Amino acid sequence: MTDDILTPDAALILAKRLIEEDKPAAAMETYRGILAEYPRHRKALKELKNLEKTIPSQSNGGNLQADMEKLMQLYTTKKLDQAMTHAKHLCRRYPDQPMPFNILGVIHASRGNNDEAVQNYAQALSIAPEYLDAHNNLGAALHALGNHEAAIRCYQKVISINPRDADAFFNQGNSFMSLGRYLQAVQCYQLSIEFRPLYAAAHYSLGTALKDLGQPEQALESFKNTVKIDPTLVNAHLRIGNLLREMNLYDAAIAALNAGLALNPDSQEIKHFLNEAQNHDDN
Repeated sequence: MTDDILTPDAALILAKRLIEEDKPAAAMETYRGILAEYPRHRKALKELKNLEKTIPSQSNGGNLQADMEKLMQLYTTKKLDQAMTHAKHLCRRYPDQPMPFNILGVIHASRGNNDEAVQNYAQALSIAPEYLDAHNNLGAALHALGNHEAAIRCYQKVISINPRDADAFFNQGNSFMSLGRYLQAVQCYQLSIEFRPLYAAAHYSLGTALKDLGQPEQALESFKNTVKIDPTLVNAHLRIGNLLREMNLYDAAIAALNAGLALNPDSQEIKHFLNEAQNHDDN
């Protein structure tokens, strides 16, 4: 009989495998079995405590609101391993609720698992076809996978439901940029800024698109707007400096590049262009 009893180390390995197989309840029982024999086993105590935080209490009878709030708390406090375990559990417990599938997708995407993220978002949207957050997230995952046309369709769906969604216009602009469709990107970024005037990333991306369209003066204005909103954006200072350098405005270029270098003293790129501007200025 004793040959059938797992050692604590073997039981810990088993519990970990059960968690990977999405069997948290069985893993909890395994940890409790260790503690029945070794009540002060630190590893088992710690892992059981962590796992209990991710699984809804049986006493609440599957209280939907409490379960969803717990998932959001785990996610927003960056406890992503626990949030993923809890989200999987809620996907099984509440298969008609889109939010756990969406959160699961976000966690996968944050880890570069965009194929899995796409599947999770698609599941959320099969439950709630007008779930804007899932449409936006699906677009981002498709964009990351290089499927820019499909990503644009996702953002367009968001815009059709909420025509003032600044993030959707911004993200759509990014996908147009990846396709080399700069004029459409400019239009998207301009709309994003219209609905969120202090959107620094949109101002920066607008400047990039305008530069690619051969409109350096307008691009310079967008980059200047960027640093007015967020003076810490090193790349915006670099872009300003280079545009001014290309316009032969070397003193202003040097000032902009020095501002960027002050933020990132190790930037070899800024040092290179600063040296070029200073050499031209000396001449």
